[in-house]
Amino acid sequence: MVFGCRRVSILNVAWSACAAASLMLALMQGFLWFHERRSLVYLLMSLACLSAAATAMSELSLMHASSTAIYGEVLRWQNLAVFLLLVPLVWAVYLHLGTGRRWLALVVTMLWAIAIVINFTSPYSVVFA
Repeated sequence: MVFGCRRVSILNVAWSACAAASLMLALMQGFLWFHERRSLVYLLMSLACLSAAATAMSELSLMHASSTAIYGEVLRWQNLAVFLLLVPLVWAVYLHLGTGRRWLALVVTMLWAIAIVINFTSPYSVVFA
């Protein structure tokens, strides 16, 4: 399948569909939170879904990176999207299920926060050097 002069790959369609599905889930969770503002789980899940969409689009950008400098910069920003996906997900599970250890959720949050600070203050990414 060809649109213009660029070839459309099934991977482009798949990653775009994943991002669109994540955005739809984020919108639904946002509406649920707007309806019931006392429940932080909906807000946390909305943020996690938005971050999942950003992660999908950054994966697509990594696939089409034309140089290692661009790849490294996209990977650096993808770490922030993964942070904003995992930390709200951990807290949403903790709040929704009401089980588990609060200190464990705090440790996950603090370790990821430290990794993000290192990621943006060092000249290299924490994932790729």
